[in-house]
Amino acid sequence: VEKRVAKMMYYHPAMHRALFVLPAELQRRFHAPPPWLQEAAEEFIIQSFMTQAHGCSGSLLNDVQVVGALLKKMAALADLTSLGSLEHTFEPQGVTALLLVSESHLSIHTWPEMHYAALDVVSCKAITLRVRKAIEAEVANSLGCDSLVSHFSRRGRGFSQVAAGHDAGHDDVKQPATHMEL
Repeated sequence: VEKRVAKMMYYHPAMHRALFVLPAELQRRFHAPPPWLQEAAEEFIIQSFMTQAHGCSGSLLNDVQVVGALLKKMAALADLTSLGSLEHTFEPQGVTALLLVSESHLSIHTWPEMHYAALDVVSCKAITLRVRKAIEAEVANSLGCDSLVSHFSRRGRGFSQVAAGHDAGHDDVKQPATHMEL
């Protein structure tokens, strides 16, 4: 009997992660995306959570105090540091509110006549799944919404490595160009 020995010539952590994945039904049940979708948050400099709120109370959507308070509650849920706010009420209806936080900003734009609002949380601080779920619950509760559709994304991949390389004295790392170089 001939004995064969297999040599592993190449290993990558992604190969290891791919072998240990929950079946799709359990991923959905436990809100656990597959590992290849879970990119390291520290590789990105911006996290963005966008929510569309449907079937909301028209009177709540047109109340600048309610809308402004909602943004502050959302910032508190995400542990973001509030710096200032700006609200504007449109005629005959509608509100736009912005909350500036040291980590970036939050915004809401409302269309009471359509019972609709668009909300954004943009942050350089991680917006975890637990925080996103808490924000969704607060939006639905504060605005009396029937349904929400949310999207989470990360932007600015690789900039942390560029900054780290530059800080470490690597002069060969190019910094991003400005829009108006002379």
